[in-house]
Amino acid sequence: MKTLLRWFVTLILGFTVLLMVFLGVVTLFKIPIDLMRFQEPIQNLAANAVGREVVIEESIIITTSMSPVFTLKGLRIGNPKGFENNNFLYLAQSQVQVKLLPLLKRKLHIANFTVEGLDVALEENQNNQVNWLIGQDSGGVESEETREGKKGTGGVRSPQELQEAGLHSDSIVVSNLEFRNISISYTSSQISDPQSYQLDECTGRMEPGEPLTIDFSGAVNGNDYEVLIGISSLDELLTHHQSWMEIHSEIAETRFRFEGRVNLAEAHQSLTLKSSVTGDDLRSLNDLLQTDLPPFKAYEIAADLHLKEGQFHLENLYLKNGESSLKGMGRIEKKTDVTAAEFVLHAPVIQINDFVFDDWSWGGESEAEGEDSIEETALESSEDTQGQESYQKLSDPDHLKKINLSLSIKAESVRSGNDELGGGELEAKLAGGRLDIERLHIVLPKGRADLVGSFVPGVESSEVNLKLKIENFDFGVWVRRSDPEAKMGGLVNLDTELTSTAATFDTILENGNGYFDFSGQLENIDSGLVDLWAVNLVKSVLTSTEEQESGINCTVGRWSVKNGMLVSDTFFVDTSKIRICARGKVDFNKDRVKLRVNPHAKRAEFFSLATPIKIEGSFKDLKFGVPRGGILLTAVRFVASPVTVPFRRILISDIPADGSDACHVELGPDNRDDISITGCR
Repeated sequence: MKTLLRWFVTLILGFTVLLMVFLGVVTLFKIPIDLMRFQEPIQNLAANAVGREVVIEESIIITTSMSPVFTLKGLRIGNPKGFENNNFLYLAQSQVQVKLLPLLKRKLHIANFTVEGLDVALEENQNNQVNWLIGQDSGGVESEETREGKKGTGGVRSPQELQEAGLHSDSIVVSNLEFRNISISYTSSQISDPQSYQLDECTGRMEPGEPLTIDFSGAVNGNDYEVLIGISSLDELLTHHQSWMEIHSEIAETRFRFEGRVNLAEAHQSLTLKSSVTGDDLRSLNDLLQTDLPPFKAYEIAADLHLKEGQFHLENLYLKNGESSLKGMGRIEKKTDVTAAEFVLHAPVIQINDFVFDDWSWGGESEAEGEDSIEETALESSEDTQGQESYQKLSDPDHLKKINLSLSIKAESVRSGNDELGGGELEAKLAGGRLDIERLHIVLPKGRADLVGSFVPGVESSEVNLKLKIENFDFGVWVRRSDPEAKMGGLVNLDTELTSTAATFDTILENGNGYFDFSGQLENIDSGLVDLWAVNLVKSVLTSTEEQESGINCTVGRWSVKNGMLVSDTFFVDTSKIRICARGKVDFNKDRVKLRVNPHAKRAEFFSLATPIKIEGSFKDLKFGVPRGGILLTAVRFVASPVTVPFRRILISDIPADGSDACHVELGPDNRDDISITGCR
């Protein structure tokens, strides 16, 4: 009996020693062990864990040591039932090095985690179920009952619950994370074409007490990008599918930032993030978006972004471009055929200079001046021009038909350079490719400006309806745009209503119909040389310059527009001493001008010239001359003036020097055939 007991103890001790030796060998020495002989049970175990088919196509090897390395090649994970694609993930090769000692304490410490070649196919089916939640049979969103049970915590486990589950700050540690050649695609029943993304390299780490950081880079349409993701709790993300997350990205010289709590189960339907986009020039996104964007400088867009039921709600929306800033709210909804958007904004300051550009137009046409400058620009940047020709214009008909937009802006201050124009309001809508400006109202310091119009762009030409009325606008504002030191000014009025079919904004008059009226009371404009045309020539030459000084009181033009032809109903310039009247036509279809200009002294003068002038020719080659009989008539009037002038001064009243009889002619569509201006025949 003692012998049997001694042999039994010896056997136990021997087995224990052999086990310890075996464990010592496998932990101290790197011995590769091929586990493919256990392929089927491993696949079944993994399939039960993730709730979907798992296949290991090539190999699975464990290399023993104190930090064993698991090498996996050819892993394929399928989709649950109810999804169109068969596969959710394919992994070409992966290595995971795990530390043994922390495992004894129920902690996962990963020394190295590397992946080479990863294809992930994200999918949302018609039932709003998603395939990226591992462990859920349906791949869908939590049920109403599940959500109801989590109302007290908003679906987030308390620190005590996390503690009881054994999740501490060092429960999961990743010292080194490296992913290379990652391909991600996204398919949804709500989008027509799948979206694909390629990641060249991804690195990350998560040390005890620190968030998980992932830094990856790649390229989209030839534009390099870099993205940095921070996840506050990987424990919570893996076990509860949610955590606080920060995303910083830079692409095409544009910086994006998002932060907030992310619930992976509901992120495609309900998501709240603080977001911002900043850049130095919006045009840097042209290549990426294949769209000709306006050259906004030093711009910023920030908002609290809420994604809910397929809609983007933008709260606390803030937009800044140069000196202009806007605040408000917005809503964007992506539908099958169109994107619907609504914005209600308030602007402390709108600076017009921030939205007017020398080399870009909101209408899509080139703003270069002169053929020489255009040719020179084309020669200098022919390659860039060829690339830009493929950019979609903001006014492209196909582009606008995909957007339904409602825009409301109220501005406390509208400025042009250093000039204060006043407050303003804008109400505009875009639907079915038609842009309707329902109301554009600006309160000027001494008047107002109102615009109502619609614009329907076409491939070759666009339909335009425009009604604009401006009262007492400071003409000096536009003069100072080109010369800030200029003193010229005065109040200008404009009343026009046009319907047209135009290829560009600057050709609206070519096929226009309606009327175009304007008047202006100008200041700081010397008319001395003009007055020599019709006053006493001898007296003007002999008297001093100061005595000759006079100013232009006003200019008034009322033109009827018929099929691109402007016909003057009345057109005159009034100075202190003469009134210059003109009649004729301006043909915008043929680029031709034909005018006859007649000066008329406000007081009958001795030895005045008052020779009529005709202006004819193209817009680029105007010719000035004297009409037939004009010189003879001037000579007769000049010689006979000593006899005729005294009688005219007695019989005919002088025209007011300040032009008060004509400078306030009413503009607009009424009384166009009953206009009578003294001195104009």
